[in-house]
Amino acid sequence: MTLTLPVSEVKMKLTHLIEQVQGQADEIVVTRRGKPAAIILSYEEYEGLKETLEIMSQPKLVAELKRRLGYFRRGGKGLTLEQIFGDE
Repeated sequence: MTLTLPVSEVKMKLTHLIEQVQGQADEIVVTRRGKPAAIILSYEEYEGLKETLEIMSQPKLVAELKRRLGYFRRGGKGLTLEQIFGDE
């Protein structure tokens, strides 16, 4: 869920807003003079975005991921956990 609030309201409710986004995928758009100025989101969500950006900034890795996704879209099959790890 995305919530949009002016900076003046965020100042008054910051502690509550931080609690609201913690552990959730919620985000809060902070506006200044009616225009988006910042985002408040959980630390976990931020870390996930950083990891995604790191992956997406590696062209060879992105190309390989696309190639493999195409394989599965065309009906390719992966290995089962038993095939990978064997019977334990």
